[in-house]
Amino acid sequence: MTGAPRQFVVRDFETESGVVLPEARLAYRTFGSRDAPRGAVLVPSHFMAGSADNGFVIGDGLALDPAEWFVIATELLGNGVSSSPSTTPPRSTGRGSPSRRSATPSR
Repeated sequence: MTGAPRQFVVRDFETESGVVLPEARLAYRTFGSRDAPRGAVLVPSHFMAGSADNGFVIGDGLALDPAEWFVIATELLGNGVSSSPSTTPPRSTGRGSPSRRSATPSR
C-alpha cells in the first residue's frame, strides 16, 4: 500500500463531551475506481493498524480487489495521522485535542 493518505476535513466537529474541534481531520486512502462494478466498501482501521496495513485483504485477487470494489480505508481519530493530540494545535484554552474518549461524534 503506497502513497500518502488524503484528509477529509470537518469544521466545528463537536465531540461527545461537547468539545468542539475547529478542524477535525480524518485521514484515508482509496483503492480502485469510483465506478467499480461491485460498488464501494469502507474499511475502518483499528488500534493496531492503519489504512496502509490492509495488504492482506486489499489487492488484486484478494477479498477487496480494487478491480471489483472502490475501497476507502480510514485512519482512527487520535492515531497521529488523523486528528490527534500530536497533530491538533492547542485551542484557546491551551489544551490540544480532547481525550480519545471524547473524540466520537455527538450525532
